[in-house]
Amino acid sequence: HLEQESRPKYSPTMKPSRPYTRSNPTAEPITSPPTPAIKTVLINAITWNMNKRKSISSPFLLSPNKPPDIIALQEPSSAITDQSTPIHAEFLSNAKHHGYIAHVAKHTITLFNIHSLSPFYTNTLTPIDDGRIQTHIFTTRPQTHLAILNIYAYQKGHQTYHASSSTLLTTLATHFKKLHSLYPNLQIIALGDLNVDPTQTPPPPN
Repeated sequence: HLEQESRPKYSPTMKPSRPYTRSNPTAEPITSPPTPAIKTVLINAITWNMNKRKSISSPFLLSPNKPPDIIALQEPSSAITDQSTPIHAEFLSNAKHHGYIAHVAKHTITLFNIHSLSPFYTNTLTPIDDGRIQTHIFTTRPQTHLAILNIYAYQKGHQTYHASSSTLLTTLATHFKKLHSLYPNLQIIALGDLNVDPTQTPPPPN
C-alpha cells in the first residue's frame, strides 16, 4: 500500500504565533504545526499476457467495475508496440481516455492509473533485456520508495529457453541489488509472466 500525507489547508485568517517573553507575557505561545495524518492507499494491480493480441480495448475491460491502479501487459502485438503504426497511436489514445499513462517497450506495456498513482510517481528506468523488464519508481513517503516491475521472460518453446531464462533471472537479481542501493527503504513489487518452472531440468538458478 501507499501512504500519503494529508496536511491542513491554509486559511487567510490564520496568524503566526508570537513568542512568549518576560517583557511580553501576554503573547501567544509558539505551537508546532499539527502532525499530518497518514492516508493509506491500497494498490490494485492486474497482469495479463496478451499473446500478441492487437486489441486496443481488451486491457481496459479486465476489471470493468473497479479500474485497477496498474495494468501490466506482456507479449503485446508488435502492431501496438511499434510507434510508427496507427494502432500504436490508437492504443495510447484509448489508454488516456480510460485514465492511464502507457509505458511501452518491445515485450511489455505498463499502464498506470493517472488519478491514483500520479502523486507518487518519481521516474521510469530504461527497460532491460530488450524491453522484457520495465522498472517504475514511486516515492511513497520521504526517503521511502516503491519499485513496480513488469517482466516477460522467455517462452518454454524458445530455442534458447534454458540459457536465456537463467540469464534473465541473474539479470533480475543484479537489478534488485542495484535498486536497493539507489533507493532507500525500497519495496519491490514484481508483476509479469516469468515462464519459469522450478521443477524443470536443468533447474533455474536460485
